[in-house]
Amino acid sequence: SSITTAMGPFFGGLLLTYGGEEAWRWIFAFNVPIGLIALFVLVKMVPSDQPKSTGGIGSLDWTGGAILTLGMGALATGLTFVSESGNGQLAYGLIGIGVLILLLAIWWELSSDNAMIDMRLFASARFTGANIVTLLVWTCMGGVTFFLPMLIIVAWKLPPTYAGSMFLPFSI
Repeated sequence: SSITTAMGPFFGGLLLTYGGEEAWRWIFAFNVPIGLIALFVLVKMVPSDQPKSTGGIGSLDWTGGAILTLGMGALATGLTFVSESGNGQLAYGLIGIGVLILLLAIWWELSSDNAMIDMRLFASARFTGANIVTLLVWTCMGGVTFFLPMLIIVAWKLPPTYAGSMFLPFSI
């Protein structure tokens, strides 16, 4: 994790500096070989793990996963549309639908025999507090790693390579 936090911005800065105006699109493709390598290592190196329940593949909480995916998708799409002019009603409608679907997901997980996460864990103040702090820390880190390079490149007029290099100490 710390290697990708440091090297991602660094290699992205090199690509943006020396790759031309359209090079930013290749940043998204950069993860494909990394994902393929990770998949290969997973298949070859990680031992097989048999499910503990007798239900096999059917024991997965497919319904809970689908509800959670729909809720997060609606919420993310709504938040994306908020910034676009003329999409206010659609954006806030999607945000509201997403929140309702996420509440449905919580209800489903509480009532499911084979939940993705045991929601009763959140009854522990320590568990809930640790998760809230973790959410806040990674939200701040995400904000820093997203906005700081833009400040360095756009406002300070430094090359993307400099912005990427400034993130190398993050891995320490």
